[in-house]
Amino acid sequence: MVHSEAMPELVAEAMDSMRKGKAYRQEQGQEVDPLPPSSFLALSGGGDDGAFGAGLTVWLEQGGGST
Repeated sequence: MVHSEAMPELVAEAMDSMRKGKAYRQEQGQEVDPLPPSSFLALSGGGDDGAFGAGLTVWLEQGGGST
């Protein structure tokens, strides 16, 4: 498990998103439970050696951003 000071805020944001998703689906007359799968991406700043720098490097190495 990752320990971070930001973790409670991330969990609260995810729970709020689920609540809004369920309310919207209910308004539309759709099945509320279970919600469709969701993906969340959280990146740290961390400078050149942080998650963003590492992910950007791999993405570029795999041809990301090329046209």
